[in-house]
Amino acid sequence: MRDPKEVCKVKLFTGEYLCFMSYNASPNGVEDVWFENEEGDELLYYYYTEWKEDPQLVMACILSAIQNGAENNMKNKERTVNDG
Repeated sequence: MRDPKEVCKVKLFTGEYLCFMSYNASPNGVEDVWFENEEGDELLYYYYTEWKEDPQLVMACILSAIQNGAENNMKNKERTVNDG
């Protein structure tokens, strides 16, 4: 369980948050990042093994979520899956 006092949240211009654990909670490095909406609901989640396996894809997803909003990216992904 994440200690809310140890979560770093970076507010994005979309109103969402890019989140990760603080150095105190994760001194060996960032293990995961996730996006939350303003209500605190988790929208996207990436664990370090995912970016280790395919760093280019995961970085593209993270940067796209920062630019376009994680919730918007999820809707576009669902539309693509459902249309395909």
